[in-house]
Amino acid sequence: MVPPLRSNNPEFIEGPMQEQWIQDLNKVTFYFKEKPMQVKLIITDLDGTAIDSPVTHSISAALARAIQRADDNGIKVSAATGRALIGTRHLFTEMSMKDPVIISGGARIIDPISEDIIWGLDIPEASFNQILEVISDESHQLLWNDFSAEDYLGGAWPKSKLTTSKGIYFFEICYVPEAEAKVLTKKLEAIPDIAVVQSSAWGEGKRDLHIMNKLATKEHAIYELQKMLGITKEETVGVGDGHNDLHIFNAVGHRVAIGNAVPELKAEADQIIGSVKEDGLAKFIEELVSNKGKL
Repeated sequence: MVPPLRSNNPEFIEGPMQEQWIQDLNKVTFYFKEKPMQVKLIITDLDGTAIDSPVTHSISAALARAIQRADDNGIKVSAATGRALIGTRHLFTEMSMKDPVIISGGARIIDPISEDIIWGLDIPEASFNQILEVISDESHQLLWNDFSAEDYLGGAWPKSKLTTSKGIYFFEICYVPEAEAKVLTKKLEAIPDIAVVQSSAWGEGKRDLHIMNKLATKEHAIYELQKMLGITKEETVGVGDGHNDLHIFNAVGHRVAIGNAVPELKAEADQIIGSVKEDGLAKFIEELVSNKGKL
């Protein structure tokens, strides 16, 4: 038992008692020291994190090798992206994805091989009709459900192409100027049963607004994926670059921001790695594998 002390500063303790105080303090420090995190699952965003889009539309050879090494060593790698199936199919092949992946901002979990939907929620029809009332201006550039990167880069779709309010699970308002995005987000957030997530747009000073069921964000989908795989939050690492990846951070035990991430994401990160141009994700995975999955 540690004897009563006049101070917690060992300088006030002399002789053998000082030595005993230091020994007992070291024991307490060792006892409360956190165990290393054993990583079993890495969830990564795609655009700006795994691929340097729109500069390139494929992952690097280094990332492909790192993912294979992770798989060989019992560490699963999955994705959580705002992209739709059409725009991710080739990436999942390049990444040799075997386990379920999250697409459409969290609204769908699919099998990357069979492309079967494993889990998902739609936007309630009543809520979607209210969204359309908010964006009555025909000038908005829109995308919904399944679309390609070419559809996005080509300017998206006009509102007139939308013919139904049923079965919409992901709705995107594209290329919104930042000031307008704040106002529009506030209006949309008043609609029940939806989540509105801002994402960096492929255009300076602009944002994309991702809209989905309030229980189908990246965060909710990761929790579902963890249950499917029998892996806990504390065994999961999340990697991202954008505002919408804050939802990834909420569902993982270790939060990693890529070097080119927005300041808001870096501020919440446990670790900041190299940029996508520097193959930061590949290097992070390689280092993790070399450390036998321990952080």
